[in-house]
Amino acid sequence: MSSLAEFPDLVKNAFENTEKSESGLYNVRFYIRGKPWTVSIDDYLAFHDYSDPELVAGHIGADGAIWGPLMEKAWAKVKGNYMNAHYDLSANGIRALTGVPVFDFYSDDFSVDNDAWEDMWEQILEADKAGYIMSASSNGMAGEYLVNGCGIEMAHSYSVLSAFLMTDSEGYENKMLLIRNPTG
Repeated sequence: MSSLAEFPDLVKNAFENTEKSESGLYNVRFYIRGKPWTVSIDDYLAFHDYSDPELVAGHIGADGAIWGPLMEKAWAKVKGNYMNAHYDLSANGIRALTGVPVFDFYSDDFSVDNDAWEDMWEQILEADKAGYIMSASSNGMAGEYLVNGCGIEMAHSYSVLSAFLMTDSEGYENKMLLIRNPTG
């Protein structure tokens, strides 16, 4: 969802009504097995703890926008519950929200000296240039909230905002991804 947030028109298109519903009912469109499905939900949201309210899924925007938690609730309804929805692959979410084909790359599939790394990088650059929705996920055990030396959380997905080459002070060219953490 956070990757989709980079494309506001796609977020709006996922909702049948984009204004605050007086009835508290919303219809969210997903693509399941390539076909459009409308999922109806209400605006009652799940919280972890009522004494210190924290949403189970999604975040209310700084501007009061509630599309994130509503979309998460609709996806949890499709997947059966919040747990199934939360630990799903980001590619499945992008596919379900847009109805377009999605390609996955797994770094474990490539050896360090494999030309496939370069091919994967070229495809990422082409996707960035074409304006495609992109995300990246890290390996690890979910729920441990471990962070690596670069500040990347384990078992977490990030929006990929851009891909580019950067030359460091020693003249080495580095492949870079600008990513955004959807949880801040």
